Amino acid sequence: MSRDLPADLLENPLFAGLNPEHRAELARRATHRTFADGEVIRREGERFDGLVIVRTGQARVEKADPRTGASFALASVRAGGAIGELGLIDDQAASATVVAEGPVSALCLDLGPAVLASADPQVVSLRARIFANLAPVLSSRLRLSSETAVAAMRAELELSRQREAAGRFVVALVVVACACMLGMAGLHELAPEHRPGQTWLSAGSILVTAGLMYWLIRLGPDDLASRGVSLLGFGRHAGFATLCTLPLLGALVVLKWAWLRLDPALAGQPLLRPGAIFGDEPFQAGFWLLALAIYCALVPLQEFYYRAGLQGSLQRMMPVDDGRTNWAAIVIANLVFASIHSWIGVRFAVAVVAPGLLWGWLYDRQRSLVGATVSHVLVGALALFVLGLQTIIGGR
Repeated sequence: MSRDLPADLLENPLFAGLNPEHRAELARRATHRTFADGEVIRREGERFDGLVIVRTGQARVEKADPRTGASFALASVRAGGAIGELGLIDDQAASATVVAEGPVSALCLDLGPAVLASADPQVVSLRARIFANLAPVLSSRLRLSSETAVAAMRAELELSRQREAAGRFVVALVVVACACMLGMAGLHELAPEHRPGQTWLSAGSILVTAGLMYWLIRLGPDDLASRGVSLLGFGRHAGFATLCTLPLLGALVVLKWAWLRLDPALAGQPLLRPGAIFGDEPFQAGFWLLALAIYCALVPLQEFYYRAGLQGSLQRMMPVDDGRTNWAAIVIANLVFASIHSWIGVRFAVAVVAPGLLWGWLYDRQRSLVGATVSHVLVGALALFVLGLQTIIGGR
């Protein structure tokens, strides 16, 4: 008689110790079924209509949130696993939905309430055997559920700690940024002859903010690598960032060309004006190269503060699903980035919004400062050291 039942069914703990009569009874109540990918095997809220044993394939157990209707995956049922064991005991509606993940072959056993309530001695004996086997199965599942719950609570606690630390970090960074803005605004109240040059102010603020952020990271739970400060994958990140930046570089050239033709005040100016970086001073190739080198050295420090520090902390405070872009963190960090530049001028602050969004997106995508830094260097070098856009947006 056992030949009428698949061997893998008899390996299930629920059916351990069955005698030939029990096996014959099960074989009589067994029906083979197949489920297509995405097909519902058991729907939440439906009454118990028998036991399902997965023979091949895999099914996903999911629970719906009664407030939002969104479904969350709870577990997987693989080959040899059973669906609906609790219904053998309490005859209650299914507490979760089970969906096939890919093709599923299953054996459906007609062991509903009416069958199990039968006074047939053979059914009574089978029921007693299954119930005896069900106790250790449910005990093992309960133990596993408890361990899973503890692990989930630990993970949630750790996530809460990370968010709390990220929140403190963001507050500290915003305080530093505001202090720098107020300090630079205060310097503008000085007489021009006593006021530090714009170049020295920019370089000094970048060094101070980057140094403070490095100190804050060392005090916190994160290391530099987790913030994207790493050369791992440098070539791949730099190449991708360069390709993404090329359209913006082209747009800057077109913008300068169009502005020269539309603004009479700029009539006669050349498209390329590297000497604009010196203001009214004559162009000096050696000094130009030195200024460009200093700019390229300061850019990583800027990105370190705004992307690794501010945006990275916001991403921890406001996480999104894996694979999605965290635009909230990108936009907020970029608003701070743009506002910091407002002391140079409103035009300059507005001008850095678009490239800042690109750099924030690159950091979010790559989880590395490499791409954002390379793109920032390319845009800044072209805009300030080749096109001389200072004549339009201000700044040096």
